[in-house]
Amino acid sequence: MNKVTVSSPGKLMLFGEHAVVYNHPCLVTAVDQRIRLTAEVLSSQDFELEATDVDVTGYKKSISELGKGEIPKGAKFVEIAVKNTAEQYSLKNKGLRITTNSEFSSKFGFGSSSASTVCTVFALSQLFGLKLSKKQLFDLAYKTVLDIQGKGSGFDVAAVVFGGTVYFVTGGKTIQPLPISDLPLVVGYSGIKADTVTLINKVKETFANKQVRLDEIYNEIDKLVEKVKPEIIDKNWKAIGRSMIANQELLSELGVSIEKLDKMIEGAINAGAYGAKLSGAGGGDCMIALGPENRREAIAKEIEKAGGEPKVIKAIVLDIDGVIVGSKEGINFPHPSKKVTKALRKIHDKGIPISFLTGKTTFAAWENIKSVGIDNPHIADGGAVIFNPIQEKIIKRKTIQSKDILRLLDSLPKNTYVNPFTTDGYYLEKSLRNKYTNVYGRFIGRLPILVENLREIVKGKEISKINISAFDSKEKERISRVLGKLSNRFNFSWSSGPNTGTIQTLVVTARGVSKKSGVEYLAKYLGVTLDEILGVGDTIHDWDFMKICGYKAAMGNATKELKEKIGSDKTSNVIGGHVNEDGILDIFKHFRLI
Repeated sequence: MNKVTVSSPGKLMLFGEHAVVYNHPCLVTAVDQRIRLTAEVLSSQDFELEATDVDVTGYKKSISELGKGEIPKGAKFVEIAVKNTAEQYSLKNKGLRITTNSEFSSKFGFGSSSASTVCTVFALSQLFGLKLSKKQLFDLAYKTVLDIQGKGSGFDVAAVVFGGTVYFVTGGKTIQPLPISDLPLVVGYSGIKADTVTLINKVKETFANKQVRLDEIYNEIDKLVEKVKPEIIDKNWKAIGRSMIANQELLSELGVSIEKLDKMIEGAINAGAYGAKLSGAGGGDCMIALGPENRREAIAKEIEKAGGEPKVIKAIVLDIDGVIVGSKEGINFPHPSKKVTKALRKIHDKGIPISFLTGKTTFAAWENIKSVGIDNPHIADGGAVIFNPIQEKIIKRKTIQSKDILRLLDSLPKNTYVNPFTTDGYYLEKSLRNKYTNVYGRFIGRLPILVENLREIVKGKEISKINISAFDSKEKERISRVLGKLSNRFNFSWSSGPNTGTIQTLVVTARGVSKKSGVEYLAKYLGVTLDEILGVGDTIHDWDFMKICGYKAAMGNATKELKEKIGSDKTSNVIGGHVNEDGILDIFKHFRLI
């Protein structure tokens, strides 16, 4: 195995903050947002890291220099985790390239450092067949955290390794996963980034002459943890809420709560929460509230009114077909309806950039976008092209090398329906023309250029993407099977549209090019974070880019798989109406964009 991709969840502290540092138990839970890490063995003895979510790009050094010299803040946990794993398991001469992507920002206090540390150790365990147990994984990741921070109980590492809700005692003396799958929590972010070690030291200094009272506080927190543990298993939410309020009072006495967190907690309780408290070291970061399902949205609104800012929408990325373009000719096809167009322009005029993202080729998307008149960069060809049709400008383009296209063509079964695309046209071998040719041509507003042999065409053209069409499930399986061997040269993504029936299309782009990479580039171009982007799609293939957006929404006509991904967290995720009923407007109204 030369390459592996793994993921780890973030965490939230439920009960036991600060006391857990001094050998008292705590309760911690994993969250449903994750960090993903890809580790790849290199032929050279280098360590390379790409972690754009923490502003680390192009970081490279010799494996022998790991842990030495100046290490960027965003690289420390990954680098030291690699160093510790390599030393403990004699991997010193193995070159590595590591790439990370996070669904949550490091600023939210969800334990991004611990998640990236665990991801790194687990990836190396998988890559080199180390077969580490969960406890071994915890011990090595915890050692890494201590090497960097000097202090820490390890609860965040345990939550990431074991998942779910965990009863934990300092240093991993006890790690007990609890049989509970879901907690009805609402999470609010204060907008203030806090430092755990600084706050631990602050408490120590404040109580330097009041050690007896400090011990009493920690013992009271300990009792709350032991009381709540069975209540969580029994789902006694009202009793847990009362304990949250009691725990918050103790944390306030420690001096780690702040006025903004207090107001958010008060707002949540006034809105019907059973209880609320800060989560983590305090001084900022997050608070959590526990409440009935029918009050969760009201609780979230009150938290926001009190100054909480879980996330703020500063940009919108929309798929085109099935989201703003439907199948009602002359109404919402081939261009969005008048109502949708008006709403898009209204949001854009408020200063929120709207970018369209599509697997369709540049020339087809060009007309859709010009019809709306949104002067922003947009993404076409499955992420291969970033362009602005209003300014008639190609901002960025990543083409596929001719030699790789020829290899792909050689690998496909005879008579496979293949369309290579440039930014202004596409091609098809004459012998393969059929009814679908006209259907698809109508769909994108242009028929293909018919040629005798695709091999001769692709040698002299800048091909941004290739569509390979499967006319039934067996053909799809056959294409997937034969092209699986080329996954190191291309990015593959299956797609379908509301106007192309049951036919599935494999969108082929250059390696590293995808809808997700397009959104990552777009975020930097616009100067926003991924957490500040609303992503909207209609098929499971759109999850590639939606999963990295802070806000996610699916259309009413979306596939079942995508709707399941969206889940039930309506404070940041929502399912709108059908595209043919201008369902995107429901989404905009939900987020108060119109």
